[in-house]
Amino acid sequence: MTMEIKRIDSYTDDRFSKEALFEHGAYLVDGEPYELKIINTCEAIVRGKDPAAYSELIEEFRFHAPQICRFYDDKHRLLAEYPAEAILEIRLDDIQPSQFFVDEDKVEAVSSFVHSGEDIVIQIMPYEDRYISLDGHTRLYLAVQRGYESVRAVVSKVDEAIWIFVHEAERRDIHCPGDLILLPHEEYVARWDRYCDEVFAGLNDDEPERKEEEKMEYATRQISADDYDAVFELWNASEETRRAMNSVDDSREGFTRYLRRNPDTCFAAFDGEKMIGVILSGHDGRRGIIHHLSIHPDFRRRGIASRLLVKAEEALKAQGITKIFELVF
Repeated sequence: MTMEIKRIDSYTDDRFSKEALFEHGAYLVDGEPYELKIINTCEAIVRGKDPAAYSELIEEFRFHAPQICRFYDDKHRLLAEYPAEAILEIRLDDIQPSQFFVDEDKVEAVSSFVHSGEDIVIQIMPYEDRYISLDGHTRLYLAVQRGYESVRAVVSKVDEAIWIFVHEAERRDIHCPGDLILLPHEEYVARWDRYCDEVFAGLNDDEPERKEEEKMEYATRQISADDYDAVFELWNASEETRRAMNSVDDSREGFTRYLRRNPDTCFAAFDGEKMIGVILSGHDGRRGIIHHLSIHPDFRRRGIASRLLVKAEEALKAQGITKIFELVF
C-alpha cells in the first residue's frame, strides 16, 4: 500500500521540533509526524512512529537534499547509505539565481542554524563559466548578509523549464545572490506563487490576449523509440533544451533505453505531422519523475505543456504512482 508523504513547509507546527521545521526535515507520513535531523554535511537521523516508513521517507528527503548520503535511527544504527555526492565550494559571485524574491520569515528561520558558509549546501548546475542555483536562495541571501564569500554545492541535472526562471531573473537584474529582493512573508507568497502559477500555466504578466488560431487543439499520443529523430530535432529547436541535453541520456541509445523502461508514460504533441511538444516521464515503482518537457519555441504559451503534463501524470497514476516530481528547482 502506498504511503502518503507530505513535506511541511511551515516554520510553526507544534507537532515538530523547531530544528526540523527550520531545516525542512519535517514530514507527515499517513498523517503521523516524522523528522529528519541533519547532523553534518552528509548524515542525518530519522525519527518517527514506524521504521517501515523510513526507506520511502529517506528517498523523498534526498530529492531535496542529495548531499545527505547516510541515515541513522535514534540509536545511531545505520538505516541507509548512498554513494557520496561530490561537494564543491562555489564563490557567491559565481552563482546566478533562478529566483528573484526571498521571504524575510524564512531568512530569520534559516539564520538559527547557519553559522558559516560550510553550513550552506545548495543544488547547482553549470552555466557557461558560472553556476545556476536550483534551490537554497534564502540561504544564499543570508550568506551575502553575513559576508560569506563562498558556499558549498552539489551538481544536479534539471530540465529546460529552469531557463524560464533564470532568464526572468536576468531580465529583472538578478545576477547574483546579492541582487535577491527581500519581501515580507505575505507579499512573498503572493508575488512568487503567482509568478510560478503563471509560468506553469503557460502565461506571463504581460501576455496579450491569445489569437483565435492559438487556441486550436493539437493531437497528442504516446511516443516510441521510432520517434527519436523528431524528438531530437525538437530538443535542438531551442537554446534552453540544447543546454540541458547530454550525450549519454539524450542519445538514441539513452532515449531507447528510457522508453523501454517507461513505454506508456511518454507523450508528444503534434501540429499536423510536425512534433511541437514532448514529455518524458517514468517511475521507479515509488515515485514518478517528469523529465524533458520541451515545447517548440513557435508554439509556446498555448497550453501544450499543461496538456502534456496532464497526460503524463494520468499515465503515472494509472500505474499506481501517487508522488510525482518535476525536475525544475
